Amino acid sequence: MTIVRSSVFRGNLNSNEESLMNYRHIHMEPEWGTSILIIAEDFHSVINISYYTNEDEAYLGTLHVDKEFRNSGRGKEIFEYAIAWCKEHEFRSVYLWCYKTSWVCKWYKRIGFHEDNERDNETIWMSMDIK
Repeated sequence: MTIVRSSVFRGNLNSNEESLMNYRHIHMEPEWGTSILIIAEDFHSVINISYYTNEDEAYLGTLHVDKEFRNSGRGKEIFEYAIAWCKEHEFRSVYLWCYKTSWVCKWYKRIGFHEDNERDNETIWMSMDIK
C-alpha cells in the first residue's frame, strides 16, 4: 500500500456551520483502488472511505469514536464530513455493512441509509443515495 499524500482540512466541507474539528486526510492506494482515512485532529474519531476510481459509489468502512466521546455529536460530525467529501468528489451513493442487531444499524437507518440485502446471517449491506 502506498500513502500518496496527507493533508489537513477544516471540518464541514461546503458548509457554513462551525466545525468542532480539523481533519487529516491520508490518501492510500492499495492494489484494488483508493482509500481515504479521515482522522480528527485530536485522534478521537476516524472514518475510512474506499472506492474504485471508475465507479460512482464509495464504501464507508471503519467509523470509530473513542468511548469517552460518544453521544457528543462527534460520530455524526465526522460522518457528515465524509458524506460531504463523497459529494464533492461526485459519488452518487455510499454503502456500508453492519451487524443487524447493532445499535449502529438503527442509527444508520435514522440518518438515511436503507437496507439492501443480507451479507450473511449476522450482517446486512446498507446504502444511501447522496446526489
